[in-house]
Amino acid sequence: MERLHDALRVPFDVPPDKTCDGSVHQAADAVLVGAYAYYGYDLEELAASRQDNPLTEEMFRDYLERQGVRWITDPHTNEQFDAYAWLVQDRGVEARGAIHPEVLEQLPGIDAEKVMNYERNYLHALYSAHPNVVRRVRYRIANDLLELYGNDAAAVYEHLQKLDLVGTDD
Repeated sequence: MERLHDALRVPFDVPPDKTCDGSVHQAADAVLVGAYAYYGYDLEELAASRQDNPLTEEMFRDYLERQGVRWITDPHTNEQFDAYAWLVQDRGVEARGAIHPEVLEQLPGIDAEKVMNYERNYLHALYSAHPNVVRRVRYRIANDLLELYGNDAAAVYEHLQKLDLVGTDD
């Protein structure tokens, strides 16, 4: 139960069979951070002032193409990884029951319907700028699960697996 609850604390939904440290996902995140600087946006400032993510998918794609970093090499497999395709798939984390939309809905000025607000670097900046909001949402979600399932860790696990945390469900 504790391990599953800890997973709700992480602002990023890395698939369970993948690690972030030293992974192609970490490399892609680093590349995507460059897009904010390229367009003159400060992630910390945007998050602190509760502004929607100003970048669009098109801006990210253009940045990746102009910088020649759309395709990066996976350090573990040496295969080419499309950072743009990953971005488009990765930020679909606004499923009901997931922590991200709940946090975004608690931040005035942030549109929980805007898909680019789910970009991982932007989420990380928001979570860092507003830790009390994140803590309250996590606490409420944990309490809801305890209320629903008590101490039945298997039932909690099954419930969490049914959540569409990576946006693959319609």
